Amino acid sequence: MLTDKARRLAEGANYAVVSSVLPSGQPQSHVMWVDTDGSDILINTLEGRQKLKNMEANPLVTITIINGTDFFDWVEIRGRVTSIEDGEAATAHIDKLSEQYFGGPFGGPRSPRAILRIKPERIVEHEPG
Repeated sequence: MLTDKARRLAEGANYAVVSSVLPSGQPQSHVMWVDTDGSDILINTLEGRQKLKNMEANPLVTITIINGTDFFDWVEIRGRVTSIEDGEAATAHIDKLSEQYFGGPFGGPRSPRAILRIKPERIVEHEPG
């Protein structure tokens, strides 16, 4: 279950560093948009991306969401991918994220996308100061 702070940061226009594990065992991290349904973390990616392949093979991930106005205010969420959804829902979700971050519809490619649902298992919060 998300904490109030994790939910607040995920609902805002704050960027996240999403880390997964490559087939070699080495970590891979990407700066991404992030969202929540109130309980889980949701991220959206293009189908075929390495991070998606990583999470299909090993569902364990770490997400650090950083407050865009105070980089010392962040939350780390360790969890696992519990589902991957594609199709129209994933396309609608990237538009929702674009509204959240930029106030308008997504202007990028309309390639097939996927939503990764991440169930939090451990949350570490850092307060500024």
